[in-house]
Amino acid sequence: MNDYSDSIGWPIKDPGWIGKIVIQSLINIIPIIGQIALVGWMLAAVDNLRAGRLELPPAGFSFMGRGLNVFLVFLVYLAVCIAVFVVVIVFGFALIGAAANNNGGVLGVIGGLLVVLGYGILILAGLALYFLMAPIVVATERGGVGGGLNLPQIVAMARARGSATLFAGLFALVGGLIGSLCSYITVAYGSAVMAGVIAVYERQIPNAPRLDQTGGHA
Repeated sequence: MNDYSDSIGWPIKDPGWIGKIVIQSLINIIPIIGQIALVGWMLAAVDNLRAGRLELPPAGFSFMGRGLNVFLVFLVYLAVCIAVFVVVIVFGFALIGAAANNNGGVLGVIGGLLVVLGYGILILAGLALYFLMAPIVVATERGGVGGGLNLPQIVAMARARGSATLFAGLFALVGGLIGSLCSYITVAYGSAVMAGVIAVYERQIPNAPRLDQTGGHA
């Protein structure tokens, strides 16, 4: 893996890629457990790439422990984004309701703007998570859940290698789009693409972690 563009096609270099992708994608259907397993599987793929092996890990639940920290970190970020969205939306609709009951045109306009703002915040937050996905994963592997939630550290990492972060985010989006093509059976392909993005990204930032497949420092 030498370039972000390599992340798109590397999974098919594994002779058994179709079966691994389909099975891991179907496992992902299981709520929570499936998502943790998929994250762990993705990180195990990163480990293989770090070791120079263009090989997908075997599909299954065996990497759940490997993916728990990253899963929890993204769960927190998603929860915060959704909470902000809900607060803004509820307040906006409350103003719209008050305007309808009291013929308050200005309140209605403000409420409508808040509803639009809420959806805008949600969309921008989703994009930000994609573009910070690689730094967040690397920071989590360095410092556990606390490292992954250290937003100033993550932003500093992203800014230190701005072009690398930009390209990592773009290819993370591409991976997400590929994974959503046939949601139930291709989602793991998107995760494999993300593994390639992370493997390239961490080589381009200072003091990148090198972890073995059990999560310990190599």
